[in-house]
Amino acid sequence: MNPSLQRVCVVGTGSFLPNDPVPNDRLDDVLGHLPDAPPRVQSFIKNMGPRMFSGGGVEQRHFAIDPETQPADAHGRSAGRGGRPPGPGVRQPQTGGHRPAAAGLLELRLQHATDLALLQERLGIPKCAEMEIHSNCSGVGKAMQIAYDALRLGRYRTA
Repeated sequence: MNPSLQRVCVVGTGSFLPNDPVPNDRLDDVLGHLPDAPPRVQSFIKNMGPRMFSGGGVEQRHFAIDPETQPADAHGRSAGRGGRPPGPGVRQPQTGGHRPAAAGLLELRLQHATDLALLQERLGIPKCAEMEIHSNCSGVGKAMQIAYDALRLGRYRTA
């Protein structure tokens, strides 16, 4: 091992699940039905949908929209809830004694660039490097890899 590389460890995480869980059999109620979709799309939904849901073992999902009112919940707002003390849908952040404001690097898998600045403000981080990760469902793993590399090289002390 290169002696100039820093030791890196995860000292804590936080999480937030928006809204009530939606069981697989109610997904169309939340996401909408596609009665006017082309026949190939209808066939895919009918044949592949059940396989996709049963094969992964996931029985319910959380969406950043309310099935009744449909307002979107910005990623930055949701992520900020995961870094704060517990409340509805929030697991207590485990930070190993670090305050969010001490972060040197802030990463977020997001859809809108303004979400990252909003998250930084909500967490009370006065100054830090920011990085947007655009990679769909694999964004969390990629963000962890990038943070690990940046910390290991000594570019930042916390992320």
